Amino acid sequence: MRSGGTPLALGLALLGISGCDPVLEDRIAQLGPETPGVRPGPFHRPGQPCLACHGEGGRARPQLSVAGTVYRDPADTRPVDSAEVILIDATQARYTATTNCVGNFFVTPGDFAPVLPLWTTVRLGTFSIDMESAVHLNGDCASCHTDPLARASAGHVFLTDDPALIGTVPEARCN
Repeated sequence: MRSGGTPLALGLALLGISGCDPVLEDRIAQLGPETPGVRPGPFHRPGQPCLACHGEGGRARPQLSVAGTVYRDPADTRPVDSAEVILIDATQARYTATTNCVGNFFVTPGDFAPVLPLWTTVRLGTFSIDMESAVHLNGDCASCHTDPLARASAGHVFLTDDPALIGTVPEARCN
């Protein structure tokens, strides 16, 4: 290089100018393509980490502060429609989001910008379940709640784990 800089220095300078985060870009690339026939919007990518694209540093809009997907029970990947996701942050501020027919819910920072930790409850009619621990990392449910349940994952978010109630959760249907 004629300017006396190294290729590494030039690469780092360009990285800083572009605002590109290679770790975030890799995480987004690992999500793969959109599902055929499902346009980007409130019904796309259920169960995936929404804040990868819609969080700080992501390019998708709107930007989101909390987002996730709710399923019927720990073993069932059918979504829950119209469930309330009750969020309470460290300042005791409350916000309630509602799932859509693919189980997705999302919150914009303008509506609620929680101060972590965050406590959550999912409720639909007489069904209600509290998350056993507070959220400390970020508002992206799928950053911890992925399938399958394993040491590194809490499994997907669900409405009930009561054996007497499993199978009685109303079925979600998108029109």
